[in-house]
Order: sequence, then C-alpha cells, then structure tokens
Amino acid sequence: LPIYAASEFATATRRKLILEVSGIEYPREDPRTIRIDAPIDCLQGERDRRFFSDPYFPELDR
Repeated sequence: LPIYAASEFATATRRKLILEVSGIEYPREDPRTIRIDAPIDCLQGERDRRFFSDPYFPELDR
C-alpha cells in the first residue's frame, strides 16, 4: 500500500490489517525470467550522480 503523505499512514495501516485478517490478497505479478542481451553497468548511476546533484547543497553529494 503506497503512502504519499504522513496523513495517510493511519488509513494505510488500518487497511493493511483488515486485508491481513480477512485473507484477501492483492493479485501478485507473475514472476518471470527476463532475458537481457547486453550486460548492464550497475555503477552507471554512481557515475551520473554529478550531473543530477544539487549545486546549492554540495554537502549532500557524498
């Protein structure tokens, strides 16, 4: 259950408890294997961080 604001926390908690007690589940996605032909660079985001960092708060770029 996604929560986008602090005010939604109580409602989401109540809803989650009701769903757990009632046994109702959300339909889950079918797990499947995904073929990837080209290798993926897992560190690309770390290298690109300097382009997306905030110039006004460089202390957050650690």
